[in-house]
Amino acid sequence: MHDPLHGIADPSHAVHRSILCVDVQGYGRRTNWDQLAVRSVLFKVLPEALADSGVPPRSLRFEDRGDGALVLVQPDVPKERLAGPFPLKLAASLERHNSGAPPGARIKVRVAVHAGEVIYDAHGVAGSAIVAASRLLDAEPLKDALRASPGAVALITSDRFYEEVVQQCPTCDAASYRSVRVSVKETNTRGWVRLPDVRGEGARILRLLSVHPGTEISVPAAAALIQAPAGETRELLGGLGLDETPVGRFRVPVLDHGFGEAERIAVLRRVLAWYLGTADNARRVLCPDRVIPVLTLPDAPCRPLAFASPDEAHRWCESERLNLIAAARAAADEGQHDIAWRLPLALWTFYFLRSPWTDWIDWIGALGTGLASAEHARDDRGIAYALAGLGHASQHRSNFADAAGFFAASRDVFARIGDRRGETWALHGLHYARRRMQRFRETAVPVPEPMPLSFMPSTSKDGCWGSVGSVGEKGFDAWREASG
Repeated sequence: MHDPLHGIADPSHAVHRSILCVDVQGYGRRTNWDQLAVRSVLFKVLPEALADSGVPPRSLRFEDRGDGALVLVQPDVPKERLAGPFPLKLAASLERHNSGAPPGARIKVRVAVHAGEVIYDAHGVAGSAIVAASRLLDAEPLKDALRASPGAVALITSDRFYEEVVQQCPTCDAASYRSVRVSVKETNTRGWVRLPDVRGEGARILRLLSVHPGTEISVPAAAALIQAPAGETRELLGGLGLDETPVGRFRVPVLDHGFGEAERIAVLRRVLAWYLGTADNARRVLCPDRVIPVLTLPDAPCRPLAFASPDEAHRWCESERLNLIAAARAAADEGQHDIAWRLPLALWTFYFLRSPWTDWIDWIGALGTGLASAEHARDDRGIAYALAGLGHASQHRSNFADAAGFFAASRDVFARIGDRRGETWALHGLHYARRRMQRFRETAVPVPEPMPLSFMPSTSKDGCWGSVGSVGEKGFDAWREASG
């Protein structure tokens, strides 16, 4: 399994490599046939786990060490892939194998990770970095850790690798490493041991998923929530035993997430911002307009989906309709007011194209939530857009008197903050509502309109969900006071 691209390097020149040393626990106590079976599995799962971690085969060189392997990785591969995803991938593969293997064929391995200069010759590779990695592999604390662990992998890194790679990369989970002394032959140094807990990682993913506001979650939304590549997320979710109905959507687990308040809010905001950004991308594809600005948060913590066509955008909105409404409610209830007023507006085009309007009840409720949240945050821009959104919703339900009231209040707020485009948009809606009420003389000169005082009931646990009437009344009173 030697990579022919390496060939035999000039022994007078050292080259930099990342180094993996692997040793199978209890290899010498096995029968010859069991040893062959173990080797077959080891040299299958090692390259697979590396490939799944983003390490291409062309960047690898394997050397057979009888009861293990030496793997050299070219410097074009980011080192954090060896300390981040690789240990979990290898542990997952070995645990799958062990679950169906007889005792003599089960595999537990020690892995040492280091990096440094190496020299090739006709027989293989040499260098002090290779010696250092081998000494780490033989460290008694590493052997003890693997013997005491129910898992299949115990990993150790050199002190330098830990400081320069593991500590600098969030995906390497530096907190899961512990410091140990390594005293082997002439080596006396410090190493860092980690026990990749596949079952613990699965529990963490389940806890993250439980924060999701809806009862089902799609693979792209789950990828944003757990911060994993979309291509890996479906396999991760399937491996957790979650119900998949329909294809590509999984039932959200109901359990105690166990996060502290700050961490829970950060996790929730991540997925809410993803829904907002994706809904906003859908809106701009379904019906590009020059009035409502980009609604995606400028500091969004994850990248939303993009759409190639209106049909694709509409299908996504339809499949996520219930989750989007749940996300708007959760944003208001959890104090994420900048998302709570933006998300319903991002859905305006989708609901306008959708029929019948009797299906709009939840969306109109979300608009009410958005208005209340904008008021709570004292965000005049959000108040103006939320009022206009309620005006359009009322208008398309043929409630033109309500629509005129919302548009009039929206027009005033836009005028007060100097947003002329928004003011013109609100005036357009106001004039249309007045024409439909046959109040033609008022379409030429805008006049104040009374706000509807009880547009919908309040159903929020903290009073933020709904109560549009009281918010609208206050908004109109402020407008009337300002206009004298």
